[in-house]
Amino acid sequence: MKAPFGYRSDGKGKVMVPHETFAPIAKAALEGYASGHFQTHGEVRTFIEDHPDFKVGRKKPRVGNNFVKNLLSRSIYAGYFDYAPWGVPVTKGKHQPLISLETHKKIQDRLNQRVTAPFRKDIALDFPLRGFILCADCGSPLTSYWATNRKKVRYPYYECHKKGCASHRKAIPREKLEIEFEECLDQLQPSADIVVAARAMLKDMWDARRAHLAERRKSLTVDARKIEAEIESFLDRIVETTNPSIVSAYEKRVTHLQRQLAILEEQKANLDEKQPPFEDLFEHTIEILSTPCDIWRKRDIRWKRLVLKSVFAERLPYSRSEGLRTAKTTFAFKALSAPKGADEILVPPHGLEPRTY
Repeated sequence: MKAPFGYRSDGKGKVMVPHETFAPIAKAALEGYASGHFQTHGEVRTFIEDHPDFKVGRKKPRVGNNFVKNLLSRSIYAGYFDYAPWGVPVTKGKHQPLISLETHKKIQDRLNQRVTAPFRKDIALDFPLRGFILCADCGSPLTSYWATNRKKVRYPYYECHKKGCASHRKAIPREKLEIEFEECLDQLQPSADIVVAARAMLKDMWDARRAHLAERRKSLTVDARKIEAEIESFLDRIVETTNPSIVSAYEKRVTHLQRQLAILEEQKANLDEKQPPFEDLFEHTIEILSTPCDIWRKRDIRWKRLVLKSVFAERLPYSRSEGLRTAKTTFAFKALSAPKGADEILVPPHGLEPRTY
């Protein structure tokens, strides 16, 4: 059987091993979709197709929708396999996983909740605010297009495409809207003192979380033992029961519990792993929140999307007569933008101690 994308045969035909070139691409695509960095199948596809390592040795470096669907849906990337038609439950494989089972579960939750939409790479690059800016008259996301005059000169525009709206098909020059948006970002950019205070706050929270890990490990161990006992109880009932329908119900329950147990065991294993340094986790976040306008002007489309997600709590309405409406920013950015009383505002409502769920 052919190894899935991101893996290759070990040469003996028995165990798969991560492909030196494609495994990092598959891992980044999966984790990006789980985190919400990639919103659609199309964005995952574009990320893979545009990756320089993916293009090497390929005459047509293109992938189809089934390729992305299989990549996102298969538990094999989390180190497990199952096959319902044959009654094979969730079983831990011998191959090295590319992602955690918890990440795989997040992906499945997103797949079950979201309808994938087509993604046009050319439009996204040319119009980074497409879909984020709303029409102030009707609340619909602005679309975008290129207009061409008789001399074949192209001009970029945003517009509201909703029929019946007062602003329907009323063109907004891209330059006008995006300059105003950059001015908005520039006004939101926090002071250097606030950024220093925010970094110190995040460091305190990170240290507190690390101290909390030991208690979390104990809790996971207790939960795992409870589930193991419940599985044993159901297995005993299966042996003692002759009613086929009841046996089937018990088997489904055991399969569900085995999935839960696998997730708990993986969570505990992840806690036992060495935690990455604070800088590796938060420096990019701090950079985005502290200099959003600079990043917007200098970085590519993926960084621009991160700016939109990190800075704004809601999409921005735009009026052709009044311009951009007041921006509603995220809690983290409100804290960074606090002009006074920063020490109090920087502390979230639940305090600096890590939350327990």
